[in-house]
Amino acid sequence: MMKMNNSSILALVQNAALLLAMAVIFDTTVQIWKIKGKKFRQVLLGFLLGGIGVVLMNTPWIYGEGLIFDTRSILLGLAGVFFGSIPTLIAMMVTAVYRFAQGGAYLTGISVIIATSLLGIGWRKLQKLDLLNLKWWQLYLYGVFIHIVMLLLMFTQPINVALPLLSKISLPVIIIYPGATLLLGLLMQNRMRREFGMLEIQKSRSRFKSMVDILQYPTENYHSFILFALEEAVKLMESELGFIFYYSEETNRFTFNSWSKNALDINNIPAPQTIFELEKAGIWGEPVRKRKPIVINDFKKDHLLKKGFPNGHPNVFRLLEIPVFIDNKIVAVVGVANKAIDYDDVDVDQITLLMEMVWKAIDRKQVIENLRVSEENYRQLFNQAVDGIFIANPDGSNVDVNESGCSMLGYTLEEMQKNFKVILADNDPSVDVEKLTKEIFSGQRIISERSIRTKSGNLIDVEITTQMLSDGRIQKVVRNITERKKADLTVMQTQLELKALLNTSDNSRKALLSVIEDQKEIEEALRKSEKSYRSLFENITQGFALHKMILDNSGNPVNYQFLAVNPAYEKMTGLSAQKIIGQTVLTALPDLETKWIEIFGEVAKTGVPKHFEDYTATIGKYYDVTAFCPELGFFAVVISDITERKKYELEIQNFNLVLENRVKDRTAELENANHELESFSYSISHDLRAPLRSIHGFAQIIMEEYSENLEPEVTRYFDLIRKNATMMGNLVDDLLNFSRLGRQALNKIKVDSNSIVQEALGSLQSEIDTRKIKITLTGLPVCEADPTLLRQIFVNLISNSIKFSRKQLEPSIEIGYKYQVIEDGLSHAYFFVKDNGVGFDMKFYDKLFGVFQRLHRAEDYEGTGVGLAIVERIVKKHDGNIWAESVVGEGTTFYFTLGDPDNGK
Repeated sequence: MMKMNNSSILALVQNAALLLAMAVIFDTTVQIWKIKGKKFRQVLLGFLLGGIGVVLMNTPWIYGEGLIFDTRSILLGLAGVFFGSIPTLIAMMVTAVYRFAQGGAYLTGISVIIATSLLGIGWRKLQKLDLLNLKWWQLYLYGVFIHIVMLLLMFTQPINVALPLLSKISLPVIIIYPGATLLLGLLMQNRMRREFGMLEIQKSRSRFKSMVDILQYPTENYHSFILFALEEAVKLMESELGFIFYYSEETNRFTFNSWSKNALDINNIPAPQTIFELEKAGIWGEPVRKRKPIVINDFKKDHLLKKGFPNGHPNVFRLLEIPVFIDNKIVAVVGVANKAIDYDDVDVDQITLLMEMVWKAIDRKQVIENLRVSEENYRQLFNQAVDGIFIANPDGSNVDVNESGCSMLGYTLEEMQKNFKVILADNDPSVDVEKLTKEIFSGQRIISERSIRTKSGNLIDVEITTQMLSDGRIQKVVRNITERKKADLTVMQTQLELKALLNTSDNSRKALLSVIEDQKEIEEALRKSEKSYRSLFENITQGFALHKMILDNSGNPVNYQFLAVNPAYEKMTGLSAQKIIGQTVLTALPDLETKWIEIFGEVAKTGVPKHFEDYTATIGKYYDVTAFCPELGFFAVVISDITERKKYELEIQNFNLVLENRVKDRTAELENANHELESFSYSISHDLRAPLRSIHGFAQIIMEEYSENLEPEVTRYFDLIRKNATMMGNLVDDLLNFSRLGRQALNKIKVDSNSIVQEALGSLQSEIDTRKIKITLTGLPVCEADPTLLRQIFVNLISNSIKFSRKQLEPSIEIGYKYQVIEDGLSHAYFFVKDNGVGFDMKFYDKLFGVFQRLHRAEDYEGTGVGLAIVERIVKKHDGNIWAESVVGEGTTFYFTLGDPDNGK
């Protein structure tokens, strides 16, 4: 076999170098070819490729008269693979015409041009290549194949020319040309990967922006919210039309919800149908039947399920529909139509994720609205209660008092909240406060009576029912029983008077029998006594009755006889004196409970009085009863009808139960809403990580492997891509950390906050030493906290201080703890981190702890805007508070507490 001379090898190397240089030039200038119109852009690209081929043919390797060799086979073969049919066919025609104009053995040259172009197009079509994932060895074998074909085409020359030619060029062509094909193919592939990565970033940003816009949309009703979400979906999908149908799996019916604005503008259906049966639905019912998204990129083709459009319906040529699932049930079908290019899997994922977020946001808004209504109903019931209701934390903070409570004691709500513990303080030394507290915290309901002084100085008698609510707060229901106390006192006085009258009457009768000579005086005295007794008997407001107890042979009470009843007794019991005097109770009330006979029998037999409250189903009322024995075998009762009071007490008990259940429901709904938000935040952040890693990795590979062949400006672009991908990765990490905080359990133990701060400073020591920052620690105590989360608080706050004090000549940071006693014995304790950095304007304070909120430019100070939001969430998990004070140019101080005011004391 003949060997190639040095000039031939040099010519081949020059061709390869020129081809690679042209590829790099095209790679760095391709972004300017963003011309509207896909076909026109492809035609223009074909002429550019043809021009590159012409340049290649002007630096040929000439073998014999009219025999010209160059690397156009590499160019056209890869054009067919990477650029498709139209650009490659145009480039083929341009180079073929030019080769014909060159003359010589143009038949062979044109054959090579046509063969390599068609092989590239055919390989792309037949293999359906995924160009982004094309392997290097596939490119290399492709290069070997097309150049074997090229060598075989040399036989279009006479045999006496072809054989010497092949013996001379075969080895260098098979060695050099496939390698050049591989290198150029890798450059084209990396360019596509870079474009794909940038497109993914753009789509992720667009999706994220749409989600943020939807969540922040100030809606008055759900319909306007869904309309806005639909418009965002149409915009995100780059489509012309959009629609939403609600669907019920119970009825298998669709209910039309809305068209997008553009669809409404061109929709001229005179009387559109709004309800459809699934079995009668055409193509747009397929997402429900198949329970998956449907993509039709050529809607004009015949389809079995196409049923035509009503007159005035917008024209559709591409269609994407997805089912929306909630709890594994389809609740809606969302569709977009008429995108300029075909819909793909990325579009399906984009709109599916967006609509799932929209429906979760709708559920969340409904939960919030239900909570608002529940809170309004609770507040209305709370304020309409007749008794005073006082709810507060065990330490007396967070006081809530209804209007009746304020009115009863004469204080305003603000005065009650400020002096709650003083106003309701129980100063009775006989009360075992510690025992009562334990009983309350164990879940018991404590009922007590005492006197309270109102704001005006008057003493009122109250009955206080104290119990712990399910959320740990203490509720006191205070009832004013001053009038009831007065009534009880009146009853007792009446009872004493009745006893005295009965004794007087009895003594008068005995005197009548023993002293005949004083008969007139005795009769007058007896008349007066009887008159007084009768007047009192008939006019007292309490019911009064006198009975004789009936015993069996064993001496057990079995019945009793009515001897006398007053009008109040008749009114309260519904029994007529004319009908019951002389009758037994079981004759008047056959169904009377035996407990009444047993209680009254004990009073009549022992002479020991009893006072109690009880219900009789026979009459259907509650009574306050005082029973006493004027004479053995007899008993008298004084009763008061307390049915209304008992009903009211029952209403209060039911109200408390309803209140507790609503609090439980509200707490559960809030926890579910937070869990969904945290899950959604975690899912969004997690989905962003994969494309970011790809972008950073591909940019790094190109920087490392091809930096020598890239222009400085291109190198700078790649460096910016890597830095921005890294910054967005940090942002995603912070979002993940922020999301995890919502699910992380709190492990509170006693920790030495000084040791925690030392650990935080140790992790930041290099920056502290580099910037020569003065660190001061002041009185850091032992406290109760989660050590891991407390360390995160100090790391974030100290890092913040280091960052914003970098421009100070003598930066300093002070970390400490203060405990202050305020007036009236109240205390206030807090941790603080103070620096002398740039500070911030306090008018922007409300943005300080928001996610992604920054008070300084990103060019001046790095960061993601999530650090302080993480700190606030950790503090809230400890039931604490965080706040800040700052002066521009003088520095900032952050304060925070860890729940209990004495935590760290």
